[in-house]
Amino acid sequence: MRRSNLPITIITLAAFFAIAVYLGTYIYNALTNTLQTTTLEYVTIGDSYESSGVIIRQEQLIAGGGGYVLTTAGEGEKVAKNQQLAVRYSGSDALEVAAQLKDLRLRQQQIKAILDGGSAGKYALDSVLSLSAALRSGDLSGLNAELAGVDTYIFSGGYAYDQLQSEYGSLQSQIDTLESRISSGAEPVRAGRPGLFSAFTDGYESISFADVADITPSGCDTLLDAPQNLPSDVLGKLITGTTWYYVTAIPAEHAEKLTPGRQVRLGFTRTYGETLSMTVVSVSAEEDGRCAVIFSSNKYLSDLTQVREMYGEIMFDVVEGYSIPLEALHMDDKGTYIYIITNLQADQVYVDVQSVMRSGYIIAEKDGSKLYSGVEIITAANDLYDGKVVR
Repeated sequence: MRRSNLPITIITLAAFFAIAVYLGTYIYNALTNTLQTTTLEYVTIGDSYESSGVIIRQEQLIAGGGGYVLTTAGEGEKVAKNQQLAVRYSGSDALEVAAQLKDLRLRQQQIKAILDGGSAGKYALDSVLSLSAALRSGDLSGLNAELAGVDTYIFSGGYAYDQLQSEYGSLQSQIDTLESRISSGAEPVRAGRPGLFSAFTDGYESISFADVADITPSGCDTLLDAPQNLPSDVLGKLITGTTWYYVTAIPAEHAEKLTPGRQVRLGFTRTYGETLSMTVVSVSAEEDGRCAVIFSSNKYLSDLTQVREMYGEIMFDVVEGYSIPLEALHMDDKGTYIYIITNLQADQVYVDVQSVMRSGYIIAEKDGSKLYSGVEIITAANDLYDGKVVR
């Protein structure tokens, strides 16, 4: 009897048909798919003007410097009334011993912190970050402390707990020996009132806010023309107020955008490396096309104890957020939203429009934390809805 090939033929045709349908669907989708995307970018837009200005604080000079003096208070340290700021010694030998004592105590303190459960790596990292910040600002007053932190990490990294204890005891013996050598002839210099200590003096400590409250643009130009002659025994200064002021002169066309009480962002990136929010205190009358403007802040004072003059970029009408093209924004009865791609799916995210531009919008996420720079957003696609597989 002759064998039939019909079953094999049917299976072959079915397989061919399935493959044809798959390829046809794939080609159709490829030809008709309109999925278009772009990446999200965080932007800051607005007008700005960079000016040079002067920092004014409530300051008083501290006597007790000169001769053989070792400063014990740190730069920008908050000190209490009668707190020791420095120690005056009878001669250079005693001063040298005191400097050695200071380094030994610092190293002992860091080892004790590690013995008490701290991380050597953490102290090294903190020291490296502090050192980096100091180099950016030009403040090297704490250089020894930062370097000691790194040195302690290198020293302690390969040592066991009992070895660190032994080193701690050895340091204490050295400290006791050195202290006995300078037990007499040491005179402490103390703070007369609470404040922030700074070893930096420049002769302008006597300038107060009252001296600049009614300043004119021409007054800004000559504000630092006549520094005060400093006594030879000046140890440093004590900053006693909590508010500092930035005094500058800018073109009247920019000054008219400012009103007393308004919060304005100032970028001190040249000197300080940060952008701060400050309050407009006053705007003077126009003089030769310029106005004097005073800004104030009660933050970051300890970071700026060594700075008198700074370039500041004054930012007007600043808007921040994520930039998107016009076609990426959608609207329904719940509000405005965009689609981002999450796990190959369209993910609906409701947003607030911060600003409308010619080519798009500046938006901020309404709730949650799905948006970030670099996330992929959908600008066009066929039959788009929340949860649709788009890839």
